[in-house]
Amino acid sequence: MAAVTTQKLFSSHQLTHNVTKLSPGQQVHSYSSDLGPDSPVLTLIHGYPQWRYLAPLLKSKISLFIPELPGYGISHPQQSNDKRSIGTSLLQALTSIFGPDRRVILGGHDRGARICHRLAVDAASGSGLPNITVLGVVMLDIRIAGPSAVGKERVAADGALDVYGELFDSEEVIRYTAEDYRAGAQEDVDLQKEDQKAGRKIAVPTLVMFSKARLGMTLDVEDSWRSWVADGVDYKGVGVGDERGHYLPEEAHEDVYEEVVKFIEKVATKKD
Repeated sequence: MAAVTTQKLFSSHQLTHNVTKLSPGQQVHSYSSDLGPDSPVLTLIHGYPQWRYLAPLLKSKISLFIPELPGYGISHPQQSNDKRSIGTSLLQALTSIFGPDRRVILGGHDRGARICHRLAVDAASGSGLPNITVLGVVMLDIRIAGPSAVGKERVAADGALDVYGELFDSEEVIRYTAEDYRAGAQEDVDLQKEDQKAGRKIAVPTLVMFSKARLGMTLDVEDSWRSWVADGVDYKGVGVGDERGHYLPEEAHEDVYEEVVKFIEKVATKKD
């Protein structure tokens, strides 16, 4: 089963599998390691076994919280599937595991990056997040898989493609994947339009990573993200080359690791 495969992958890296019960019928499955209260917590949000290369590299550097998303993993769904609702639930699970008053670096890929963006803006505007301090945000931007043979091998390793396929044997997973996309085209967009009109932007150091080749896209990713980060806030955009594409945590985990560690070192010393 996909759930068992994913749990084995992360348990082999000595991460703890947690099941946090929230509202009736809702559970957040996550994997964690804790270096103690003085260590910030880095979230790695998406679901699936995408973080299996980065987790063992990062766990000696920072505490980790790796949740499974409804529709992309084994967490049980909730009534609202917009990024704010899901993200708030994930942070509730985080504080249940690590305790309140922890310093957090929000990190995510694809759908997880969208959640991180939402939470970072909410943190800046004081929108009632659980009792944490957001130090920074790391977002791995979305593109299709790259043509690199090495990248493709990494994506398929450890039976990961079987995990994806087995999860989609579940009607519930399919439904909540669709709900995520629906919310991404409706209420999430409405909230972001309201943010831009009101001048609500990310107000903590920000790292965005993306496929340098852009794979046929004409959008300047690095420049586009600047309009979502407040003036004067530390922002860095990093394009990853060598024909790496969408699955950056797998296809280019060395590059991601190097940039994330530098980012951690930069923001983790901040106490406020």
